[in-house]
Amino acid sequence: MSLVYDLPERVDFVRRDMDVDPAGRLPRLGVPLPALFGGADDFPRADHDLFTAPPAPDVPRGDRLAAGFRPLLTSFPAG
Repeated sequence: MSLVYDLPERVDFVRRDMDVDPAGRLPRLGVPLPALFGGADDFPRADHDLFTAPPAPDVPRGDRLAAGFRPLLTSFPAG
């Protein structure tokens, strides 16, 4: 299985941002930001990427998303 972090450019991105505390930047953002979390946070039983099952060739990615994620995300800009 290959992960997105197997790619050198993704590892460099993570390496640059791992020491950044977003708390100082968020007040200056100026637009709403949907901060969504898996696990024991917003979507129980979902992983960090908000999927509830590992990749499977016969299951579309959207069908593996945490229940309620898509409606929440699509309603976000409307508030």
